[in-house]
Amino acid sequence: MDKDRLFLARLEDLLGRAEERYMTVAGDFMDAHQKKMATDFMRQMKIPEASRTGDDYQGIRYMFAGGYEGAERTVPLFVPDYEQGDVTNEFLTAVRVRISPGVKQLTHRDYLGSLMGLGIDREVTGDIIVRDEDSEEGPGADIVVLSSMADFILSDYIKAGRTYLSCETIPLADVYKGSGKVTYRRDTVASLRLDSVVAGGFRLSRSKAAEAVRMGLVAVNGAEALKTDMEVEEGDIISFRGRGRVTLAQVGGASRKGRLFIEFAIPG
Repeated sequence: MDKDRLFLARLEDLLGRAEERYMTVAGDFMDAHQKKMATDFMRQMKIPEASRTGDDYQGIRYMFAGGYEGAERTVPLFVPDYEQGDVTNEFLTAVRVRISPGVKQLTHRDYLGSLMGLGIDREVTGDIIVRDEDSEEGPGADIVVLSSMADFILSDYIKAGRTYLSCETIPLADVYKGSGKVTYRRDTVASLRLDSVVAGGFRLSRSKAAEAVRMGLVAVNGAEALKTDMEVEEGDIISFRGRGRVTLAQVGGASRKGRLFIEFAIPG
């Protein structure tokens, strides 16, 4: 709770600075829990979204940006009404990390751990998208960071464990979106409760899935989901921190025992 109060205090400070200076102000990267708090804060303060057009509102608007569409980690941006263009590129930078083909592939945890080993706070790094050896861009990762950290990463991020790295900045539009390959897996669930679907999607016991939901590790369509009995729907994207994401691609009929047939779409 202390962390939540501190986060909201910082958010309020950012809004105050944007209003006082009447300029765009950006915060640090948020997880799904913080994004929900930020959204509730904006509604409470009656701050409209920057995407809203066609009204006569004059003042500061807000938006969330992660460097590419569908990003899990995003930063809050407070934008004055006179700003018409895309301001994301002023605050976020994509760093492409390469490793040599043929060496042991690194995982999301490897990249995150080695960045933390440099003394870099998680709040200045966004999504880490791991590329495999078969990708056109070659093995490595694309990492979205605050622009203020880009030069430090380019000069100091040279190893992850025993693996040597090379880094360069790339346009946000070129961030790796995945191989485009999707595998499908069928399962049955007792109901479309979130804990049941998470258990099926990530091959966990129901109790472990419920615990993960209560701990704030699960998001649905980018929004934190803390209620185990929340009903999910066909098409929902379910993210599990540290485990990836699945889409509930199809909900079918019921088996003789009353269980629902479902199908997951798993990227990569």
